[in-house]
Amino acid sequence: MNTYLITGLAVIIATQNVRLVENFFEKMNREVTTSIKKANHVGQETKNKEKWIWMEGNLNVDRFRNGDKIPRARNAEQWVAASRRGEPVWCYYYDDANNGKKYGKLYNWYAVNDARGLAPEGWHIPNYDELNEWHKSLGVDHFAMKKIIGTNDRDKKDNETNKIFNGLPGGYINDSGEFRDLGNQGYWWTSSPALDFPGADYNTARFQAWSFYMNYNTPIVFIQPNNMMDGYSVRCMKD
Repeated sequence: MNTYLITGLAVIIATQNVRLVENFFEKMNREVTTSIKKANHVGQETKNKEKWIWMEGNLNVDRFRNGDKIPRARNAEQWVAASRRGEPVWCYYYDDANNGKKYGKLYNWYAVNDARGLAPEGWHIPNYDELNEWHKSLGVDHFAMKKIIGTNDRDKKDNETNKIFNGLPGGYINDSGEFRDLGNQGYWWTSSPALDFPGADYNTARFQAWSFYMNYNTPIVFIQPNNMMDGYSVRCMKD
């Protein structure tokens, strides 16, 4: 076959593939709508296919729903002490309020599970089943998954089109009071303790709760149990 003909066909095929991808993203954007509503959180609410409505930003409250103050940890010692006692506590990454403006606060799971209610009125922290159902609804399509991944400041253009979850990588604080992964990964709690699941090992699971995390440049949502003493972001769903 003529070399020029082969080259021409390759260009046509490549052009068609680009158009398919562009059409896919246009369809995704039509499915996603946003409405402005402030509710003691960073950002606005985001609607995905009219079933799951996420807060667009991470929770940033310092009081429970009943008005009681949530204790704040300003250093590793305070974080570890409260968490070892099984008491609720929050902090900013590096104890820097500027990080809270973008990423919200980090909470241990004892704050998530507190009967006084961490989520604002009209919102709740999703349990494992809700999270898993939402995750499955995204399918395995690479481009659909890219739509939920937040970015750091290295790629603002992607962040502007990230309307399904907007999961900015706010990092976490571990059970020893060490901060990790800001700008690389985001971690979020669910309301489900790991011990609630059949077959869970009691000795390990009694200190764990289900969470999920994402890397800023990887189109994958990881769901797994983690230490209740860790400090993660919290993202609420609308009731």
